[in-house]
Amino acid sequence: MIEPELKTVYWTVTNECNERCKYCWIDAGIKRGRELTTKEWLDVFEKIVNMGLETVKITGGEPTLHWKKIKTVLEFLMDHEIRLRMETNGTLICSEYSQDILEILQNELFTLVSVSLDSHMPSRHDEFRGMKGAFKKTVKALNFLKKNQIPFTVITVLQRKNYGQIQDTIEFVETLGPVHHQMNILMPEGRTKIYSEYQVSADFYTRELPELIKKIKKEKNRVKFNVPYVFDPFDRDFGACSVGKKICGLLPNGDIAVCGAGINKKELSLGNVLSDDICDIWVNSPVFLTLRKDVFESKGICGNCIFAKYCRGYCRANSFSVYGQLDAPFPICQMLYEQGVFPEKYMIDPTRGCSFEPKQP
Repeated sequence: MIEPELKTVYWTVTNECNERCKYCWIDAGIKRGRELTTKEWLDVFEKIVNMGLETVKITGGEPTLHWKKIKTVLEFLMDHEIRLRMETNGTLICSEYSQDILEILQNELFTLVSVSLDSHMPSRHDEFRGMKGAFKKTVKALNFLKKNQIPFTVITVLQRKNYGQIQDTIEFVETLGPVHHQMNILMPEGRTKIYSEYQVSADFYTRELPELIKKIKKEKNRVKFNVPYVFDPFDRDFGACSVGKKICGLLPNGDIAVCGAGINKKELSLGNVLSDDICDIWVNSPVFLTLRKDVFESKGICGNCIFAKYCRGYCRANSFSVYGQLDAPFPICQMLYEQGVFPEKYMIDPTRGCSFEPKQP
């Protein structure tokens, strides 16, 4: 067995998506070049199951656009006792393949389906997702999962145009019966750079978000906030992203990547399964070796934050996307510091300067 074992693969099945979310961080939509065939993916996973693999997360784009292709691969993985989970917009779950999909999802090795829903109002959700009728199809899928006792979670992206009504959205989602309702913050990457009106202010992060979290946690224990600890430090099981330590990404063209961020940042794609040894890259790649190091090598505010040893800079891929460095601070936290509103009570040394200037290429 190799060391470290590759426990989890984030498999980005395709760049294609039937939605055009205004804040999609990988700018999914149309296919970008050649994508691996079913046979090629079977060959890839046959190698990986011997590297300590335990879990595969299926994501995209929209993975169910290629259901006929991925079904065979999923059956192969289940034959090898690999646990599965999937991220989807849900619009194709109740399609011509609904019985096939249900059969796979009902397998005990399929542990969770994560479905995106960004508003309780149909017109608003459709606007955010850039697809007419998206709300109706997604809610139909959620009710389908509930009826068939498939564990699912709902993911909502907090952004400027929906957080004013977020409590109504939470109430609506609760009626659908998810395992939990996950709130994600907006990543300033991909299409968010184009549709800047969805970005939130510094005041939202320092005042409104902590107050929202505090209020919701008192009332709804199924709601989880996927945010840096500085915005939600209490009553949490501290953990961090394990990309590079236990997790590796695989992209539609077979690229071996840090995660899905490798789609837009080729520096985060470290080789290709068709021409390179994934075992060698996983064990010896300088990028993966860097990600396995201690977080206190991070620059900027992340090197002076009391939560850094827990969150490890929150999302290294996002930091690289913005600054071009793996040891860069998390962009939102650094923005708050530069604007003078990062909470001093969470600094190791409040007198220490934490400005950050990316290295020049």
